[in-house]
Amino acid sequence: MKKTLISAIAVFICCIGASAQDIIVMRDGKSIEAIVLEISTSYVKYKRFDYQNGPTFTTKAETISRIEFQNGTSQEFNPQESRAMTDAAGESPDGHNTSEKQNYGQYKPAAKPGEKLLRFGVHAGVAIPTGLYGNYITAPATIYSEKGAAAGAGATFGCKMLYGIKKVKGLSIVTNLDFVINPTKKEAENLINGIFSSVANEYYAFRVDKMPVFVSVPITAGINYKYNFNKTIGVWGEFAAGANLRFISSLKLINTAGSHYMYTENGIQLYSSDEESYNYNPNIQFAYQTGCGILLWDKLTLGILFNGTNRSKITGTSRGEIYDDSIDDSKREPFYGGIAGYSCIMIRAGYIF
Repeated sequence: MKKTLISAIAVFICCIGASAQDIIVMRDGKSIEAIVLEISTSYVKYKRFDYQNGPTFTTKAETISRIEFQNGTSQEFNPQESRAMTDAAGESPDGHNTSEKQNYGQYKPAAKPGEKLLRFGVHAGVAIPTGLYGNYITAPATIYSEKGAAAGAGATFGCKMLYGIKKVKGLSIVTNLDFVINPTKKEAENLINGIFSSVANEYYAFRVDKMPVFVSVPITAGINYKYNFNKTIGVWGEFAAGANLRFISSLKLINTAGSHYMYTENGIQLYSSDEESYNYNPNIQFAYQTGCGILLWDKLTLGILFNGTNRSKITGTSRGEIYDDSIDDSKREPFYGGIAGYSCIMIRAGYIF
């Protein structure tokens, strides 16, 4: 009799244990046997009843219709209120996504948004020539075989592309496309006018009508490194090398004495033309740039860079133009203007997208 009573009690206890579970009824009709651990207005935490030593799952409250508790009570869920309390990212408060859509028994941290690997930027500033590029003590290389280009302060603007290297935080491969525009110094124009006036006569009295403008287009690639002290401020440094496309606009001289020519048996003999023009050939040079600066909010850049090239010849063609249409003045003569490099200190600001 005692054994029968003990067996009956054991069976009763097992039946109670077997029913000691909560039922989570989802809005799609699915039911989950669970042990509910925590309920909030935006999520519910639970363990699966058949895997109570397993992970804790978190489900959005808006996906639950009701919970039937083991004590016989139940709780209904309002989807609109639950959705309003759920954060936009759809993650649980502990930063994990452990919805029932995962494979049974898995527990994976939600992927955190990382830093963009590919970024683009734009920049602009001033370009201050240095060295022979800005020298005008001797006659400029655009006219005579002297070193020095007599370039003046100008403007620079351009764009860049940055591709982050995953294994080294803050290090990126950078490519740059820049445009640097430098007019000729006024002192050089005065110097040239002085040279021509010193040899002027009644047939030959030239003065400058238009001075050249230097346009450099360096295309470079290299490395860029940044270090952020905090969310507001950081520093950056860069080195890149490549090629520079050099363009020089034409130089025009006007003869204030006017053209002089005479007719002979051999045709027209010209003493002097009405104007002279020098047209320069484009040139490709080796280019490099290096610099550093400040980074604000990981977007705004302020910096100083040095940009330079190797020295190369300045060549082109010259032409004397005569205002008399009856005279053929189409012939061009090649000329050699000298040697000049390109070097600038650039102070610029930029924005990285």
